[in-house]
Amino acid sequence: MDQEKNKELTVFWAQSQPTIASFIHSLVPNFQDADDILQNVAIITVEKFEQFDRNLSFTAWANGIARNLILKYYSQKGKKLVILDAETINKVAQVYEQESRSIHDQKESMQKALKKCLMQLKNKWKKIVDMHYIEEFSPVRIAQQLSMTRNNVFVSLHRIRLALKKCVERELDEVYS
Repeated sequence: MDQEKNKELTVFWAQSQPTIASFIHSLVPNFQDADDILQNVAIITVEKFEQFDRNLSFTAWANGIARNLILKYYSQKGKKLVILDAETINKVAQVYEQESRSIHDQKESMQKALKKCLMQLKNKWKKIVDMHYIEEFSPVRIAQQLSMTRNNVFVSLHRIRLALKKCVERELDEVYS
């Protein structure tokens, strides 16, 4: 796997791992067995990452892998456990998948709203945002570049964040109303 795809997988896994772990632990009573399944899910996601459709939710895809491993776990353990049937496991998986899609959709809506709001920023505010968040300039350096005081940069950043927050909230209200 090339370095770019490796980074992409790392980000997806870091964002999704708590949900995947929660899903597995909700269905597998033994902590060590659940952790083993989680590790196997991680291995399989690396091995099959080329097959992942980026138009879908990574969490839902990985939970599908987890669901298959959980079904295999129960079939191997057989009567040694209080067995959850495949239908129950699938229903729990569906709930996690729906929640994952909902969170994914909300994040996309927030990103779109933020992009729209960033486009509406005044020139000076846009320049401050670009310098601080994209070019990673310190407030002192921004102040030097724009002939401002350091405190004015801090105040501007605070006002920009508040304005963006209000703008994003308005945009999301329009989407969800």
